[in-house]
Amino acid sequence: MAVPVGWGVSTGLDTPVYFYAPSSERFVQDQIPRGGAVITVGSHDTVGAQRKLATTPEAWARVETRALASRIPAAEPFEFPKASEVSHAVISSYDEPTFSPDERQQHSVAVFWTYDQHMFSAHLNYNAGDPNAAKFENVFLQTLRSVRPLQKH
Repeated sequence: MAVPVGWGVSTGLDTPVYFYAPSSERFVQDQIPRGGAVITVGSHDTVGAQRKLATTPEAWARVETRALASRIPAAEPFEFPKASEVSHAVISSYDEPTFSPDERQQHSVAVFWTYDQHMFSAHLNYNAGDPNAAKFENVFLQTLRSVRPLQKH
């Protein structure tokens, strides 16, 4: 019998985020090209006061993009597998200034969702125009879709 393997991210709550892969498969994270991309996962419980006012994933996405984005994108529905037990997920994608000397922009892909009555977000950030953008986004979305509740495995 194959034993599943995974890695978890503590969110500071009793609801950890758990990424799952059967032992016969490599983690999709092994496919990330070298350099340039960062993936972060956070809990709504840890955000500042203004973002705390957002009570749905879509509202949280709007508040965040309004604060960071050079233009305000629409938050579109995002589907997780049913096994994740995630609900109300939305995704947005936008460029944001970095205030670097060369005025380079950072591209952000953000997914917001609800699990067990708590809200979470995950962000992928990389330099706008990076030639590996499609690879970064593919790995990010595959990683998110591998989220499973820890107690189920």
